[in-house]
Amino acid sequence: MSVSIPRNTNLEYILKQVWRKKQQFFYSLLLLAFNLFLLSLPLTNSLGYEFSAANGIVLFFLGGALLLSFLKTRNTLVISLFFKERKYLFISSLVIPFLVGFIFSLIISKCPILPGILFYLLIPLPSFFFGISTAYISYFLSKKYAPIIFILFSLLIVLSAVSEIYFYPQVYFYNILIGYFPGTIYDEDVAPGIMLAFYRLLNFVFFTAITYYSLKLINRKPLIKISYAGGILVILIIFSFLKPLLNLATDLDRLNKSLPKTVVSNSFDIHFNEKHTSDELEYSALIHEYYLDQLNIYLENNNREKIDSYIFENREQKRTLFGSGNADVAKPWLRQIYLNETNYESTVKHELAHIILSKYGTPPFKIAAGLNPALTEGVAMALENNYNGYPLHYMAKLAEISDYKADLTKIFSGLKFFSITSSTSYIKSGSFIKFLIENYGIKKAKKLYNTGSFEEVYGKKLSTLSQEYNEFLKNYQIDFNRNTAQLYFGTSTIFKKYCPRTAAVEMKKGNDLFEEKRWEEALEVFKKIYAYSKSPQSLNGMINCLLKEKRYSEGEALLEKELPSFKSASYFFYFELMAGDLSALKDDMRRAGLYYDSLLVQNPEITYTNEVLIRKEFLKQGKDSLNNYLISDAKSKFGKLLSLNSSEIKYFTLPAMLSLAPDDRTFQKDILRMFAARIKVMDNESKYAAFKFSQFALKNSEYETARQLAILSLNFKNNFTSDEKYYENLRMINWFINNKKEISIRIN
Repeated sequence: MSVSIPRNTNLEYILKQVWRKKQQFFYSLLLLAFNLFLLSLPLTNSLGYEFSAANGIVLFFLGGALLLSFLKTRNTLVISLFFKERKYLFISSLVIPFLVGFIFSLIISKCPILPGILFYLLIPLPSFFFGISTAYISYFLSKKYAPIIFILFSLLIVLSAVSEIYFYPQVYFYNILIGYFPGTIYDEDVAPGIMLAFYRLLNFVFFTAITYYSLKLINRKPLIKISYAGGILVILIIFSFLKPLLNLATDLDRLNKSLPKTVVSNSFDIHFNEKHTSDELEYSALIHEYYLDQLNIYLENNNREKIDSYIFENREQKRTLFGSGNADVAKPWLRQIYLNETNYESTVKHELAHIILSKYGTPPFKIAAGLNPALTEGVAMALENNYNGYPLHYMAKLAEISDYKADLTKIFSGLKFFSITSSTSYIKSGSFIKFLIENYGIKKAKKLYNTGSFEEVYGKKLSTLSQEYNEFLKNYQIDFNRNTAQLYFGTSTIFKKYCPRTAAVEMKKGNDLFEEKRWEEALEVFKKIYAYSKSPQSLNGMINCLLKEKRYSEGEALLEKELPSFKSASYFFYFELMAGDLSALKDDMRRAGLYYDSLLVQNPEITYTNEVLIRKEFLKQGKDSLNNYLISDAKSKFGKLLSLNSSEIKYFTLPAMLSLAPDDRTFQKDILRMFAARIKVMDNESKYAAFKFSQFALKNSEYETARQLAILSLNFKNNFTSDEKYYENLRMINWFINNKKEISIRIN
């Protein structure tokens, strides 16, 4: 008896089927392992932006590789067969990453799911299809060289993003592989917004169109295919030029239109929005020129090439146009710096240092050799020598003896720099470089910046130099206050925060509701954020909502419950002050006094001491006087503080009063005339008040008054490290007076 065996059940076919299933299983296992690995890393440990961006890159290349391998075995351009025969592989590619991130977020991380789902839909899901489409076009152009063409197309996609960062005044980009990149890790507010959806829609239309026309041109001559490839490149080039018009990139034209007022000085073009007085613009030009001059002197340099400084109105404008809303940035290769208006005086010197150091940097970005962040930021910090008014060695010693330590060899080991709290890594690297400059000279520091080799420049290994530095720091004497160290170093890096991206986006939503006086809705948003993130910002939002709704008992109870969680955090002192205010508002003056007295004893920083003394001064007039002050708006608070000084000066009130002064130059100059001649310096409070009034006078172009007050502020001597900011203030004022006539300032 004979048996007929169908052709499709022969041994060769069976082996191919078995091998294909093994391949599919192995591929799925690798993809699963990769995504489990992502969950072990910070930022990618939940279904969020970084998780989706990483999968976007992987799925783009995997999608392309799968299609190319299929087309090679089938030797056909019928793409529908791929989706039919490899449907399980296709489905697993899209489902495995999503399920891993979704389940982990739902069960373990407890981060909100919806933003993560939207990121997944907008980044890796389309990237997989775009990878398949790119592979198909590559195979259509040349069966033999399809993998090479695919790689070339992929490189073009990557280079387009790099070129935007390099040539445009921005650090963000929209890109086919990962959808969107925000620019820096310091901006936590990254949301799956309308612009990302719009960009992905454009991507979809483009790839659908070119794939469709490829199908139409399957059997055409090679010359037509080459022309078609050229047409694709032309479209991509045209689109790259159109991106600024679509608000998907920022060129100089878009930036200059958004910041139309330009102050032209000897060495700078400084770009502002429209709403500034001539005094403010002159002050900005002079402070830029002053810091440039100081850096040139320190570096034994004479760099006077023009520098563009872009000063954004607020973080939102800066985030939209530049990409980084929080971090101020320099682009040394473009000779451009990008600053926030609210704090540019405190950051401009640091960013200018990056520009001046470009002379010693390495191409293409003209920063420290090897793109080493510790060397790049450390040298700039050493030249700046200022952290919130304190010298670097002081802050480094403060961190060291308060157990906020960081190993220099780790700090200088590439990207490990970013795994340490930024205040610690910046201060420690800067103090170390400053030590090297003080002991080995500026020329060697410049050579180190250029070569990146400690051994080549100093003839010693980093570990040996680190030991020398540690010995120096050990013998460096400061007035120690552990609470001051906690204030400056008791923060967490983004890598140690829970759901930082989602929390930042939700915080923005809550803050918007708060500004609209929809306090109950804002409270619910902040509660939701605090439940999964335990962030101090969300707790602060909750307390402020309760304050506005006059639910003082609830606010006090909430703070009393949560305050122990922040015992070692920077926010602890701020929350203690709020707890005292809430107790006062519910007429529990005894409890309020305990909180206030605790802050006076801890004395983390003079602003906290002043705030407590202000409250105690109002309390002398009665509890109603204090409570009226606490619930007043900025204008009313200014008036109340001004009235406290009608008969005699209460020095602890003056810095807060100046910060609340109306933005009216005539009025501000009246305040100067009212107080400047009456100020006498006898203690630390009056010293600090004279210092703040000196800075206030300088901004109002009252140079002689500013100098007199600066000199006066030095009458009461603290130790040198604490007094450095007072000396720096006097140096700046003298420079303004001596050099103002030499600086040509024109406002366009």
